[in-house]
Amino acid sequence: MKTLTIKLETLEEVVERAKTAATTRQYQGSFLTFGTYNDFARVITGNRLRMLNTLVNTDEGLTVRGLADKLGRNLRAVHDDLKALESYGLVVNERGNIHVPYDDLHIDVHIRRAA
Repeated sequence: MKTLTIKLETLEEVVERAKTAATTRQYQGSFLTFGTYNDFARVITGNRLRMLNTLVNTDEGLTVRGLADKLGRNLRAVHDDLKALESYGLVVNERGNIHVPYDDLHIDVHIRRAA
């Protein structure tokens, strides 16, 4: 199963994970990392989560129009959201067929008390 973990991490945490990978020479997984909650929320909106969920659970992908119809959303809004998700590698458009290149999207967000 191909999994992408979407998470919030500080630069220090990213560097530490990279050091671990370099030291152990073991694959650490696929990650999409955001440095702030605002960056995360700007990209991973409620509508985009619904879109990703629909696409992950569709075996053969969908056209933009098919996805808009399935979600009951405006075609232009769906197109704009897809472009944003595509720029982060969360969706792929292969000759008009939109799909998620992962079997599992894991969102790992911790809300911690400041030190």
